[in-house]
Amino acid sequence: MIDKKAIKKIIASVFGLLCAAFLISIWWIEPVREQVWFIVPIFGLFRMIGGTWWKFIGRFLPPIVAAAAFYFFVGWSWWILAIVGAYMILKTLPFTLIGDSVHDSWLNWVWIWVLGYLNGIACITMGIPMGMIMTAVLISLVPCVVYGITGTLSNLPKTRNWFVWKLVEFCFGASSAVPIAMLIQRAGV
Repeated sequence: MIDKKAIKKIIASVFGLLCAAFLISIWWIEPVREQVWFIVPIFGLFRMIGGTWWKFIGRFLPPIVAAAAFYFFVGWSWWILAIVGAYMILKTLPFTLIGDSVHDSWLNWVWIWVLGYLNGIACITMGIPMGMIMTAVLISLVPCVVYGITGTLSNLPKTRNWFVWKLVEFCFGASSAVPIAMLIQRAGV
């Protein structure tokens, strides 16, 4: 039998090491544009951990990492507060609107796609100070498509076993970071 406390400690250690490696690499090493893509798997892990054990990790740490990435790669701006606020609000939205399953209502099937777009459109708070509003609106389609496709496939009887929920949670978190990384990389260092 696997000890659940030991698993939690291992996951917490891996999580801490990933975050520390990201921060150390951009703090002490001269930042390069490609380093911003480290936030993609970190967001995915946050979402997976937040979906299983600690909800606050999945809801509140991604906005903080997004703000830190903006600060390190672009610089200080009061828009960082808007970035954190927008992402904190969006990370608390429910996956389904009616009931606990997507199958409970047709509205839930539509909501998956809308939720994905909303999680991507929060990057507009980064696009405004960088002058890339239309880019932010367009790259918000990435999480929309990922949320819609993986969320749908995880709820269809024939594909449910291939798209397990932990994989879907990782895809949700990682796809939310893609617009952030794209905008920061386009802004340059």
